[in-house]
Amino acid sequence: MRLKHEIELITMTTKPFPSEILHIRLEEPRRRPETPAEQPRATAKEAGQRRLKGLHWMHCPKCGQRLATEHCGAVEIDVCPCC
Repeated sequence: MRLKHEIELITMTTKPFPSEILHIRLEEPRRRPETPAEQPRATAKEAGQRRLKGLHWMHCPKCGQRLATEHCGAVEIDVCPCC
């Protein structure tokens, strides 16, 4: 009797819940590799993001001026000279 109960516990714990099955069905298409037609679109999007990062990197978010680096002990602080 005890062995049968242990087997039931093992099979119950390995069986996925319905919510897990739904989650897998929704997430699986997102994890699949992109088709060859979608790859150029993705690389163009990444290139645009890199370009925007380059334009805004080390610029003040308030006024857009280039940030200056000041040293405060062993710490470097980026400070806007205009604001």
